[in-house]
Amino acid sequence: MRKRQTVEVSDDVVEPKRMMERIPVERQRKLVACSEAVAAIRTLMNSQRFQDVETWVLDPDGNTMPGPEVQLGTMTVPGVVVPIADGLSDRAYRIKHTYMGARELCQGQSILVDTARAYADWRDMMALGERLIGSVAQRLCEAGLTLAGAIELSPPFASKSILAVVRQETGVDFSEIETDDDARRRTSSLGCDIVGHETWGQCVTSVFVNKVAPKLTAPVHVTHIPKIISRSAVADQHDSRLAECFATYINGRLISSGCSLLNDPIKYCERTSSTGLGHAESAHDRGEGHDEEFAAVLESGMPPAAVMRLAIGRIVSQCVDHSAEQRAA
Repeated sequence: MRKRQTVEVSDDVVEPKRMMERIPVERQRKLVACSEAVAAIRTLMNSQRFQDVETWVLDPDGNTMPGPEVQLGTMTVPGVVVPIADGLSDRAYRIKHTYMGARELCQGQSILVDTARAYADWRDMMALGERLIGSVAQRLCEAGLTLAGAIELSPPFASKSILAVVRQETGVDFSEIETDDDARRRTSSLGCDIVGHETWGQCVTSVFVNKVAPKLTAPVHVTHIPKIISRSAVADQHDSRLAECFATYINGRLISSGCSLLNDPIKYCERTSSTGLGHAESAHDRGEGHDEEFAAVLESGMPPAAVMRLAIGRIVSQCVDHSAEQRAA
């Protein structure tokens, strides 16, 4: 009789399995959903001839990429613009992973997509973001991971300017308000906290964030955000107080943001030296540590381009998270 051989299993194989066994089933489901979402992103981006620059050395010191955040109007320009400026690619993207532990992995923005495209504008990025969201939602549905009653994420999405949605919700037309003092008075009358030095743009943003954004349930692109908080965006041609940018909201949460990139180094330095987000914002939130670095990139020569940052985890949450389903109800 042949002697049975004993197969030794490496701890490197056993340990991940044990880790998964310790994770509740619902959380495992979210992890699988994140993997499916990333696969959907890569498939679509590759089909659109975007180059995956994840393995390229863009920021060896970790300075070009900010933390895992998608912020309204204040997105620090991602490292994927470097290949555009250097002429290495005209379409680049990178999926940014930030491990936060299994508990937090799918609850926030721990997986991001940064995208840059030469000779494109904010409308191109907005359309791309819409396709990415729809592609992820479709893949999760086909994999049987989408909850019944989840918000419909199939394109096209509605698109409204920030001034329009503020006027629709509050009845205040900030386009007719010319001075910072008047803007502060109207903002205060709506129940928003005012310190006393806010600009018109900061007032518009405060009203939007506090009174409008939480009520944006269906997918919507909010466009033409105040220039003072959109530090990297080209100014709007019709109203110099606004910028060519967008922010996509689903179920009251910011999913993505993007803009037509300001590629003039002189104007960029003027903008960043005079732009503030308020006393409560940190230098990291304002992206001050990246201003000189990006200005140097612009000085080397940067074609017209557009950028976008999208939070995969937040898309997944809308499809598979019970709490998201309850918020939509």
